[in-house]
Order: sequence, then C-alpha cells, then structure tokens
Amino acid sequence: MLTHTGGFPNADTKLFDADLPYGEVVARIAASPARWEPGTDAAYHPSSGWKILGAIVERVDGRPIDRYVREEVFAPLGIENMRLGIPREEQPTLGDRIAPVYWRGHVLPVVDADGSLQMVPYKVDQLHNEPHFIAKVEPGGGMRGPARELGRFYESLLGMGHPLLEPRTVEVMGAVHRHGIKDRLFRQNIPWGLGVQVAFTGGTGRRVFGHGGMASSRALADPEFGLVMVVVSNGLAGFVEAEQRLFEVTDAVYSALGDDVARTRQRAVPLRELYGFST
Repeated sequence: MLTHTGGFPNADTKLFDADLPYGEVVARIAASPARWEPGTDAAYHPSSGWKILGAIVERVDGRPIDRYVREEVFAPLGIENMRLGIPREEQPTLGDRIAPVYWRGHVLPVVDADGSLQMVPYKVDQLHNEPHFIAKVEPGGGMRGPARELGRFYESLLGMGHPLLEPRTVEVMGAVHRHGIKDRLFRQNIPWGLGVQVAFTGGTGRRVFGHGGMASSRALADPEFGLVMVVVSNGLAGFVEAEQRLFEVTDAVYSALGDDVARTRQRAVPLRELYGFST
C-alpha cells in the first residue's frame, strides 16, 4: 500500500465523497476484488489504500486513526490547529478559519474498464465544503490545518525540533522502493518511497521526499539542502495548470537558494518535455 502497488486503486470517487462510517467504507474496499496480484503492478491508491492503512493502525494500536495521529504526531510536535476531520460541533467555532475549496476547472483522471484514461470534471466545492465532508475522517485527503504546522511535521523529519521518527526510519522511508513500474493512472514510471513521493517537478534536490495533494498543494523535505517547503492553495485548477503552478513555485524556491544549490539540484524539466503535453 505504501508504494501504491496493492491492487485495489480507487475505481471512482463515490466512497471518498459519501457520508458513510469509516468501518463501512473499509469493509467495502476489503470486499472489492483485486485488479492484480499485490506488488506486481502500480496505480495511485489515494483514498482506498490510506483508508486501509488507517484500519491497520486501529487494529494494531487500538485507537482510531484520527486519535492516533492527534496523540502520537500532533501532540509531540506542538501542533494544535490540525485535524484529521473537524467534528461538526467544532466547525462553527473555527468559522472562516476553515478555508473553503473553490472549483477552478479541476478534473480527476479516471481509468475506464478498458484501460483508457479520461479526465472527468470534479466540482469539489459542491462536496468538500459540506459539513459532513469537513467532519469525516479521510486519511487520503481529509487533513486540514495551517501550512506552517504541516511544515513543522516535515521539519521534525529533518531533525529540526522534536524527533518524531528515528533518522534511519526517515532514511528508509525516503529511499526509492518502487521503480520501473508504469503507474496505470498517471501513465508514467514514477518512483515512490514508503508512503511518500521521491520525485517532483521543479528541479528539487536528489534526496527530496514529501507528497502532493489533489492539484492544490505540495509539501516536501530536502535533507541535502536542509529545506522544508509547504505550498497550499484552495483554488483547485486542472491537473496541468496545477502542476505548472507547483513547478514554478518549486523552481523559484530552489533558484532563490543560490549558486551552491544550483550546481547540484536536478534540472527543472518543463512539463511539456516530462509529460508530453503543453501548458
């Protein structure tokens, strides 16, 4: 699951958007037939895989995933404003601090039964701003909080502040664990670490790791340069436009670090060259 090779990628967004109990969604995912033998193929499992991981944490530890994250991750780091699901009773208190999501032509890549790829319009503002969606525990895309607190999490992984994980664990997590397998969804050979991306557009360092989020955000840690970068936007553009936005921000940050970084960072490959399309 951490390398998105589990064999049960999302078929659609229905389970992700539905107002259903966590356990019921997990049961539906578990009952779905695998599309391939685990470990032999790859496709992004953004919601299905992370829901199952949350269920494993609860089975092993005994605490639901939202409580586990709150007590074992947020509390040691002094993170006070981040939530994996904001209960309905808390939402009025937070008011306009819960930033709304705006649709800006966002589309989702969907793989049809015959293997063809379609980009389907996804008006997230009609769903993600609903109180039930804000309240639901969704490990694959339901975390809300200030960008600075997400940055604090990544800083801890680089040894800044409270050490959430041992350095050797971070090193293993950020290593390449999937390579040479074409992702069925993205149609690219994208390397992956354990639960994290290890390849980004924009010309990063060579040991970078982190994750992006739904054509809206990017967070990464670069141990080579001691850099943490978090970008969060609530206007969700189409995939190409959003990736271009993140490309430009990432390139600007690394370029601003000067000549020492410029000599060893990866080349900022234009999207038309990387993906074969024009922006």
